[in-house]
Amino acid sequence: MIIASALTWINQKANEKYQAWIDDFKTQQEELLKEFKEESKKNTEVVLQELEKDRETTNDLIKEFSKTDGANDSSGINGKFLRN
Repeated sequence: MIIASALTWINQKANEKYQAWIDDFKTQQEELLKEFKEESKKNTEVVLQELEKDRETTNDLIKEFSKTDGANDSSGINGKFLRN
C-alpha cells in the first residue's frame, strides 16, 4: 500500500511539472508569435514607405521626361529611343 501511494504521489508530481512545462512553452510561443507579428507589421510599413518613395520618384521622372518629350523632334524619350 505504501508503494502504491508513493507511486501515485510521484506520478502526480510528474504530471504537475509536465503541465507547468507545457504552460510555459505555450506562453513562450504566444510571446514569440506576438513579437513576430509586431516585427512583420513594422517591416511591412517600411516596405510600403519605400514603395511610396519609389512611386513618387517614378512619377517625378515621368513628369520630367514628358516635359522634354517632343513627338516631332529628336529630343525626349521617343527621340532617344528612335535614334538608338
